[in-house]
This record gives sequence, C-alpha cells and structure tokens, in this order.
Amino acid sequence: MLKAITTASDTIKGLIGLSKFRRPQQDQLSSIGLFIENNAAAFPERVMLCTKNEELSWGAFNKRANQYAHALKADGVVLGESVAVLMENETEMLAAFVGICKLGAVAGLINTSLQKDQLVHCINTVGGTKTLFGSVSEGALSDVLVELESRDLGFIKCAETDLCPEWALSFTGSINAQPTENLPETIKIPSSAPAYYIFTSGTTGLPKAAIVTHWHWQLASSSFATILLRLKAKDRIYVCLPLFHTAAILIGFGATVFAGSSLYLAQKFSASNFWADVKLSKSTVFLYIGELCRYLLNSPVTEEEKNNLLSMCVGNGLRPEIWDAFKERFGINKVAEYYGSTEGNLAFMNIFNRNNTFGFALGKYRVAKYDVENGELVRTKTGFCTEVEENESGLLLPIISQKSPFKGYTDKSSTSEKILRNIFEDGDQFFNTGDIIKRVDVGPALGFKHFQFIDRIGDTFRWKGENVATGEVMELLNTIHGVESSCVYGVKVPHADGKAGMAALVINKDHFSLETFTETIVKNLTPPARPVFIRLLTAFDMTDTHKFKKNELQKEAFEVGLIADPIFVFDSIECCFLPLDFEAYRNVQSKKIRF
Repeated sequence: MLKAITTASDTIKGLIGLSKFRRPQQDQLSSIGLFIENNAAAFPERVMLCTKNEELSWGAFNKRANQYAHALKADGVVLGESVAVLMENETEMLAAFVGICKLGAVAGLINTSLQKDQLVHCINTVGGTKTLFGSVSEGALSDVLVELESRDLGFIKCAETDLCPEWALSFTGSINAQPTENLPETIKIPSSAPAYYIFTSGTTGLPKAAIVTHWHWQLASSSFATILLRLKAKDRIYVCLPLFHTAAILIGFGATVFAGSSLYLAQKFSASNFWADVKLSKSTVFLYIGELCRYLLNSPVTEEEKNNLLSMCVGNGLRPEIWDAFKERFGINKVAEYYGSTEGNLAFMNIFNRNNTFGFALGKYRVAKYDVENGELVRTKTGFCTEVEENESGLLLPIISQKSPFKGYTDKSSTSEKILRNIFEDGDQFFNTGDIIKRVDVGPALGFKHFQFIDRIGDTFRWKGENVATGEVMELLNTIHGVESSCVYGVKVPHADGKAGMAALVINKDHFSLETFTETIVKNLTPPARPVFIRLLTAFDMTDTHKFKKNELQKEAFEVGLIADPIFVFDSIECCFLPLDFEAYRNVQSKKIRF
C-alpha cells in the first residue's frame, strides 16, 4: 500500500513538474549573477538575448554584465549599496541590472514614465548616490536636477544616436574600458541578500519599493521555468513588458535563466506589430499582462498571427469573457495564467492548463470571509475569523512563515500595514493581499483547488444591499458588441447609502448601440449590479502594466462640470440611459432622479 501511494504521489509530481523542481535554500551562497556565470560556463555560445538590433550569447552577455560590475566597483559601489536604474527595455539595461547584482549591490528598477515628484520620490527611496539612465529619461531627469543635485547621474548609451546631456556623466566609456572577467564578490553573495527593488504601480499614493531577495527571485523564476512553463533550451520568450516590473524580470528574464533558453526583448508592446514581431523573433512563448490580450483580440486579422512558432502564453489578467476566443483565434494551446504580486509570498499557477482560472496554490494560505460594506474581515464572537464556504468569495491570506517569508517594502510602516496577526488563532501571521478570490470548478484536477480572481478590496462596492464585484460586471460589459474595453467602479450619490455603479467605456462608435447595451445589462445583471452612470472615453489612462488608473475616474465620478466626455444616467422608470447634462445633474443632486 505504501508503495502504491508513493507511486501515485510521484505521478502527480511528474504531471505538474514538481519532480524536477528543487526549492532553493535561503542560507546558501547563490545569486542572480552566479546563475548567469554558471550558464555562461555551461553553454557560452548558446543564444541568450535577442533584440531588433542584436543577438547575444550567454557568454557575451555575462562579459557585458561583468564590465558594468567592474565599472561600478571602480566607482566605489560595494556590497549592499543601492544603484537606481532608469532605462527602457534594452540590452544595456539588463546588463546593468545583472552587473549591480554581481557586486551584491541592490538595483532600484524605476518606471521610465515617472515625472516630477514621483520620480524624485522613487530615486530617493532607492537610496545610494548613483543613478544609471538612458536617453528616454533625459527629459524627466532634467526637470528635477535641483532635487537630485547630490546624486551621480550616469548616462548609458543604448543607440548610436544617443548623446550624453551636459549635466550628466558619460558612463558608457567607463564600462567599455573594463575587463570582462568574473568578479570574486559574486560567489560570496548569500541568497537571503536583497537583489533589487521593484516599485508598486502607484495607482493610489506614491509608489512603494518592494524588496526582492536573490532567494525570492530564484524561487519564483525557477517555479515558472520548471513547474508552470516546463521550458526547454530551444524555447524563446517574447518580452514586450517593461523590465522594471515583476513579470518581465521574473518570468521573461528569470525563467530564461533557469531554463538556459533565450528571450526576445521588445522595447514596448505594439498591437499592430505584435504578430509580425513574434514571427520574426521565432518566439515560442508570449508574456502578457492586463489588457494586452484584449488589444490583440480587437486588432485586425493578420497572416502572421497563426503562421508562427507561438504555442503558449504566460501572464495574468486574461479575463474569462475573452479566454476561449483568444485561444481559438490565435491558436494558443496553453494559457499559463498565474497569480502573484511583487512583494507577495505565495503564487498560484494554472499548471493543468484549465480555462478561466489562475490555478492552484504553491504554498499555504487561507481564504477568509470579508465584509465588503464595512471593509473588514468577518469575525466571530471569539474575535477570530472564519474561512469561506465552498462557493463563497473571500480575502486571500497567504501564511507568513520561515519557509514563506514576507520581506515587505523599504518603508517599515508600509510593511507592517500589510501583515495581519491573530486572525484565526493567537500568534498567526498573514500577508494581506487585498484580493478577493473564489474557488471554481475546472473539472478533474487531481484534487487541487483552483481559484479565480474576483476583485480588489475597494473595487467591490455595496449598492441596494448587495455586494457588486466590478470584475464580474466588466466581464459582461466587455462582451457587448461595440464595447472595446470597460472599467467599472462605485461612486457616491446624494441621499443614498453605499455606492452606485459607474462604467467608463471605450467604444467603437460604428458598432456601439446604447439600446443594445441597455437591453444586455437589464437582462443579465441584477438591479444593484447594473451601472447607474456610464462615461464614454476615447481611451483609458493606464499604468505601464496596463492597469486602469481607476482612482482618477472615481474622483471625477459624474461631475459634468469637470468632464468633457459624454455621461449618461440610467432612468429606472423608463429603463433607459439619458444624457447627464447640467439639468439632469441638478436633478440627481436634488433627489428628483431616484435610483
């Protein structure tokens, strides 16, 4: 009997890729730079990195990263010191990142679209005295030179036409003059040491810097390479997401390192050029996030979209309402959806390639009952929380332990705010994800519980005594003919409890019908879930990871005096949407229009 159980266990492990996975130890001497060096020694001539302009082998890339490390070392950078990096997707950006890591220093990866106060805040948060930047950030930095007068601003040349500004130091010449040999510091770096800072998107308040250790990077990257994607050396990941965000640096770059495969680095995402680029790059895997898949689905059909080597995509945020259509149109065999966050200590992976799920957890967690109306966990008379029932949605709480640590942010108060204690029993600790999830039935799955993302805390709102999950409403709205994309949120209205639903829509004017839209939501949504207001936009203001900047939309709400976009309000008596002009707005304020 014992042998049978062991055999079954081994079979399951083999099916999900765990048999080849080796969990890294936190106390070993192991770092990002050392993995690069080992690959360069094992297969120096194998292609590692491709761009539209060049192709580098593992050996050549390692030598370039060494030159950055030697240059920074000569400039005084030592173990534990921080270096800010402000560059787009370029070979030099990745080489600079690895070069910093080879010294045991900490790379602060900063969003290149930041301006003014947010940019200064992030650079100061990184600390240290040095900032490496490319031409794309020249203008933004020139606007804040006074605030950064104490820092060394080192310019990195990424193209022949790039010119170093007068106020910066030309760092490229110093790099080119350095030796290419490995450094003695690299083999002494413990995996528990910080490797880099990744900043949150800053959709609410200033961005926070999450601390990522070499161990965290190794654990996550190896999990993606071995368990979820099962990459081979022949595979190539197409990366068009920015390297200063987690998806690209962990999956695009990290999984490539652990598989000894290659990646194609595009400067940015382009829906019109995507499939031609994928075909030309000979990529087999595509890295996605947020709304990228919807953009591709809304784009005209091209010959290259099915005439390529792509068979798999990996990312998060593929909405259920377009999942099947996306796979079918583009011939995608596997959607490797996952759930995780930069600072989080738990990941879910869709290892079995099931539809409409981010998979099951690779670690320990609880899903707690959550009171949306009051914005708090539900507690019993004992003061402790309870877990959700089988078909209920709840707050995801990963367990914090020695095996699953939470390193948090550079700001200690922000770290403390994310830790929940004494939730189910005295002394327990959990990471507050802020995400509402729900178990879904995906068919046979060897007993593994699969989940689906429902909403973020704060996105779910209460109206007419019912909890409204914005994600579920968006799923319906995005299926309506003529709606290219939607964003749903709650807004306060006078003389009413809770928040009314409002939907911002990007539409195709030639195909959108307000009557059809109304009929669809009335037929398919309960009255509390139906949007009370709709706002028609030409495009959404998005973050670099293609998340809606919902905060601004919520602030503007339905203030007709501040908004130039057309706004409509739902007339529940006539069962239709009416233009919200100044007179209608006054009627809402004076309670003449009832909801």
